[in-house]
Amino acid sequence: MAALRHSLIAGAVLWLCLAAAPAQASGGAADLAEAAGLRAYPVPMRAPEFRLPTLKGGTAGIAEYRCRVVLLAFWASWCSVCRGELPSLIELQNDYGGERFTVVMVAVRDDPRDAARVLPEDVAFPVLFDDAGRVAERYRAAGVPVNYVLDGRGRMLAGQAGAFHWSDEPVRRLIEHLMDTLEEERP
Repeated sequence: MAALRHSLIAGAVLWLCLAAAPAQASGGAADLAEAAGLRAYPVPMRAPEFRLPTLKGGTAGIAEYRCRVVLLAFWASWCSVCRGELPSLIELQNDYGGERFTVVMVAVRDDPRDAARVLPEDVAFPVLFDDAGRVAERYRAAGVPVNYVLDGRGRMLAGQAGAFHWSDEPVRRLIEHLMDTLEEERP
């Protein structure tokens, strides 16, 4: 009986160690997110799928940006805080945008003409329109701005509600770390 109990305890300890290994692997990102002032999620959550109209015509969905690090920004042109953080989003996109990173902006309950007046004409990231706010609700974005950092698998790693300066050095370290780990995360 004692041998069985010892085997069960040893098995449970081994299982816990193996189960903790993935959490340790993503711990670097969680630590970097916390250091950047973001709320890191203890368990990455799959980002809900969606497809929305874009500023440039057509539609786009979050699945199109898999295998990239994504800063998903719920935003509105009528929101002064959102307009205040826009320059840092543009700076981050200009510095890192491409095959491994993109900002994806979702304008919530916003008129495309108003958004076009606020955004630079040559905005380098996709701007999508959630007219009814249904996508924002699925992401639990009760207001704007609300932002999420997604890894290459489309999992939400961290979030931030309210004003934030996205081009600060701690955020850059997080983005660079996530881009460096993209190959390891390919689905």
